[in-house]
Amino acid sequence: MDSINPCIASIFMKNIDPKTVQYQQKVVQKFNPTNIAHYSVLSDAAPGYTMDKLVGMLKAKGHDAIMFLDIDCVPVVDWALNYMFDQAYSGKVIGDAQRSNHIENNQHVFAAPSAVALSTAMFDKIGRPSAFETTRGDVAEEYTYEAEAAGVSVDLVMPL
Repeated sequence: MDSINPCIASIFMKNIDPKTVQYQQKVVQKFNPTNIAHYSVLSDAAPGYTMDKLVGMLKAKGHDAIMFLDIDCVPVVDWALNYMFDQAYSGKVIGDAQRSNHIENNQHVFAAPSAVALSTAMFDKIGRPSAFETTRGDVAEEYTYEAEAAGVSVDLVMPL
């Protein structure tokens, strides 16, 4: 991977057992051959709000690509994290395929915030969309909408 300074951000709330946070950190460390920085972030705010704030903070720290990884989501092979970042650096938005049935949006499938990665340059290119849930999309679904509108490739990782 020819990355400069990627990072992983896992957001959790105080209702999450601290052992879950510790175990995720251990698994990410185990399957992280290039030592990508991993931040576990406690937040009482809505996920979209926290994601919006983190993008700015992590970019200010010099990170040029960000992966949001749910606290209960872990890599299971040692190439997964690098693969996600390779795709992000190649100009794609990449993430788990998700369809939110509680929103009437023509069954739009998007790169879910459970495991989504993009470069900060790509984030700027698609207009720095908010991760807040909207009337047309779930948390971080605007990343996919804006990428699609800008002609940016969205790589959806389908469940096995």
